[in-house]
Amino acid sequence: MIVDYLVDAYEAFAMAANRPPTDENKEYARKLELAVAKIQLFGSPDEIRTVQDFLHEYVQPRPEGTPRADLDRLLFLLRNSLRVRLALLNVDSAVHWFRPFGGAQ
Repeated sequence: MIVDYLVDAYEAFAMAANRPPTDENKEYARKLELAVAKIQLFGSPDEIRTVQDFLHEYVQPRPEGTPRADLDRLLFLLRNSLRVRLALLNVDSAVHWFRPFGGAQ
C-alpha cells in the first residue's frame, strides 16, 4: 500500500514538473498538494527532507514573481527508492521530460 501511495506521489510530481503554473494547470497543483502530504507521511527520512527542501525553494521570492522549484532531485530520489522496493535495478541517469505543448527545459 505504501508503494502505491509513493507511486501516486511520483506521478503527481512528474506531471507537474516543468509545467508553468497557470490557471489551466490547477489540476496539477491539487495533485502536488496530495503528493507532498503522501511523501511526508509515507516517505523515507531522506524523501521527507527532500520534499521539504522543494517546498522551501518554492516559497522563495523570484524576480518574475512566479513561485517555482526544481523537482528533479526529488523525482530521482523517489524513482530509485521505488525501484528498490520493487526489486528493480537502480538508475543513475537524470529524469527527462517530454512536454509536447511546451514547458520542458
